[in-house]
Amino acid sequence: MSGPSAPTAQEHNLAQVARLLEIGEHEGNPGLKLHYDEFFAADYEWRPAVSGFGSEVYRGKEGFIQWLADLAAVSTVSVGGEAAVDA
Repeated sequence: MSGPSAPTAQEHNLAQVARLLEIGEHEGNPGLKLHYDEFFAADYEWRPAVSGFGSEVYRGKEGFIQWLADLAAVSTVSVGGEAAVDA
């Protein structure tokens, strides 16, 4: 009988997203900024699915912080449950 298998990439990714949302819910945007390096590479870049505000491409931690600010400027949508107003 073999022991538990290592998590698949999908399971790992789902656990990471769950952890990121948990941080957002319990620690808000300051927590998301604080834990950024646990989830993203220094040169990470993305194009949000919802565009039309701010930069079309966000890069690195500074880009992430800018995205939070851009999001807060146009919406009360949050990452993980807290209104994105303290970016």
